[in-house]
Amino acid sequence: MSPTERTKHRVAALLPALALAAGTLVMAALVAPPPALAAAGEPGAEVTAAPASEAKALLERYAVEGLSESVLLRPRAEGSAVRSIEIDDDGSVLVNGKDFDPEELVSFLGEDGQRLAALAALDADGRRAALGLE
Repeated sequence: MSPTERTKHRVAALLPALALAAGTLVMAALVAPPPALAAAGEPGAEVTAAPASEAKALLERYAVEGLSESVLLRPRAEGSAVRSIEIDDDGSVLVNGKDFDPEELVSFLGEDGQRLAALAALDADGRRAALGLE
């Protein structure tokens, strides 16, 4: 067996373990609540810093507008697949008019999806405050 073939066999033997490890990390990220949400469940916990940092990252990429019963985000970059993101006062999130749950947000938008899920978990006043709308 040539050195190249041995390397191929070794890599092929490692692939299932690597896939399992990667899948475990993805599942942990989806199952574990973002820090802002974890802290929100603790009585008297200070959660304003985390939502503010999440919002700041979103404000760099999205223009934000407060509507009567929701918050509307539009991408600043032209050519984005996302035209609009709306977070209703009840915490539901619509991307391009389609309802997204937290897992779908993360799958479709990555880190921005995690940030949006953290903001959606806040009450309407907390969300608006984090985005600088109040």
